[in-house]
Amino acid sequence: MQGEIPAYRKKAGKNKQKMIDNAPKKEYNNTWIILYIGSFSMKTQNFGFYKVGCGVPRIKVANPAYNAGEIVKLMAQAKESGCSLLVTPELSLTGATCGDLFYQRSLLNACEEALETILEASKESSMITVVGLPVACAGKLYNCAAVVQDGLLRGFTPKSILSQRDTCFTSGKEDELFFCECVSYCDRAVYDCGDLRFGIVFGSELYAPDSPAAKLAAEGANLIINLASENELYEVQYNNASELAG
Repeated sequence: MQGEIPAYRKKAGKNKQKMIDNAPKKEYNNTWIILYIGSFSMKTQNFGFYKVGCGVPRIKVANPAYNAGEIVKLMAQAKESGCSLLVTPELSLTGATCGDLFYQRSLLNACEEALETILEASKESSMITVVGLPVACAGKLYNCAAVVQDGLLRGFTPKSILSQRDTCFTSGKEDELFFCECVSYCDRAVYDCGDLRFGIVFGSELYAPDSPAAKLAAEGANLIINLASENELYEVQYNNASELAG
């Protein structure tokens, strides 16, 4: 795919093709992506209300192809139930427990292919899907959310305030200019869908002293999406029904 825009980006109607032709095109790793800068339509009569769904796929760690299939199933269910926006967890394409596997090129390439599967499944649909995945750029690795709609990648938002478990990742703060050169529409952007303007944060970023959520709200976001995940499994055992009820 080096140097060539994939065919699935080209199969579109005349109006969409014109938009794609005029959109900025950037290459990260070996995959071309189309970035549409600006607002995009939800195509729904919502009377000021939007149905937002939270989908938690049954994933397999470090198996993006399988996980993409599970996310596509959730997308179909959300679309059928009338959702305008579907949110999946942080790192939902890989799982949060990959550890050093995040550095493997084979895993990152599989994530790109899995994202293409999700893009294909989103065609002819105004529903927005937010998917968590690792993105390699300029020799660094970022924990990102990809915003997908109607067969197009609307942008990446990187995690900027990292926790102790994010040892594999680089902060996607505003001073990481090379990252923005690689993926233009990112870095705490407010996604404009007309009446709905949303921003994305990750986990504990929501209540950090310098939370990006405050900046997003000041820039006009009326919905803050929080992608979160845990890399540990907690087991809670209850001795009796009263303890469960209490």
